[in-house]
Amino acid sequence: RCSIERLGRGLLRQDPGAGLLDRLHGPVGAGEPAPARAALDIALHDLAAHRADLPLARYLGGDLAPVEILATVSLAAPDEMARQAVRLRDRGFCTLKLKLGGDPRTDLRRLAAVAEALPQGTPVVLDANQGWSARDAQSILHALPTSFHALLVEQPLPASETRALADLSARAPLPVFADEALQTLEDAQTLAGRVGGFNLKLQKSGGIRPVLAQIDAARPARTGLMAGCMLESPVGVAAMAAVVLARGPFAAVDLDPPALIAENPVTGGVRLEGSRLVPSSGPGLGITAIEGLRPLGELRG
Repeated sequence: RCSIERLGRGLLRQDPGAGLLDRLHGPVGAGEPAPARAALDIALHDLAAHRADLPLARYLGGDLAPVEILATVSLAAPDEMARQAVRLRDRGFCTLKLKLGGDPRTDLRRLAAVAEALPQGTPVVLDANQGWSARDAQSILHALPTSFHALLVEQPLPASETRALADLSARAPLPVFADEALQTLEDAQTLAGRVGGFNLKLQKSGGIRPVLAQIDAARPARTGLMAGCMLESPVGVAAMAAVVLARGPFAAVDLDPPALIAENPVTGGVRLEGSRLVPSSGPGLGITAIEGLRPLGELRG
């Protein structure tokens, strides 16, 4: 909160005309945490799209359409992960993400249990959360259940091991995507063409503008894209869905927080219908109210 207030005051002291995004991602935002910059970046994109009287996806150059998302099976004992997977499939989610990481023998048991519980050919994304060594990653990825249709694996190695990640990507039987190793545009430029893809997140990278720059770095190198998010509100999910609609295709879309929240404080924006996010046709993010919202103008002074 302190960072958002500091950024807000810094922007409000400036001319409120054009250039606020430049200042946010320049001198005003320098040194501030990426999630704080992302909050202001999303708000400024929402404002610009409102002024153009366009939904954010169209403002960014895309169109409106439902977005198919995956659902996440949380890390647990093998039998519990199998039960989670069945419940999510029964809710209509066609693609599942399996959280892994740790002892490789236990991870193989988790994979076997989930594979046995799911129909043949179920698409899955694997997320090791930096939890494997290069040697363990090689052995696990070459021992995946044949009944899976494994789309990709996210960040199997520690984020600092970028050279090892690139080496693994060259030898792995499925695309290796960078997640925690991808924070900045410089990271994207270093990793493009050396890994199978990027998992892009607004809160991780500082908002829509930095993520669009990372996409621009990925495309010429034919580096794949995945859309992700943190455990965040439907505001951030709506913003990332607009990026997906404007800058696809994406190998996977991991925007499932709306499936996890019991009470939604947001009116408008995206709504979840089965396994699809349906964007609002209203201007900007399409959000008409947020319970408990504190207007940025109150930060003056």
